[in-house]
Amino acid sequence: MPYFKRPAYFKKPDYRDWPEEQKLRWCDNQIQLIDAALEAEDYLTALHFCDVALERIAYWPRYSFYIKLLYIYKSRACRCLGRDAEAEVWYKNAMIEYHRDNRGE
Repeated sequence: MPYFKRPAYFKKPDYRDWPEEQKLRWCDNQIQLIDAALEAEDYLTALHFCDVALERIAYWPRYSFYIKLLYIYKSRACRCLGRDAEAEVWYKNAMIEYHRDNRGE
């Protein structure tokens, strides 16, 4: 099987190189999208936006506030979809992040 080089538009961008202000702006926009999806009772879309945001923010240090908020939003969306066990896991993850920040880890 021949090897074909992938075009540049198929490559995943490296989010770690973004400037700080762009990261913050992206996080704020993502939170607004999730909030709007939850208000519109579109819980699957909210879960999708949470997953996308968590995947990207995982590469950025010092964004634990957004991670906690995303865990809480994801817990809320899961609870509204009737996934109570999954919602409990995400809420516990938010509490772990909260206590980690308070201990200064």
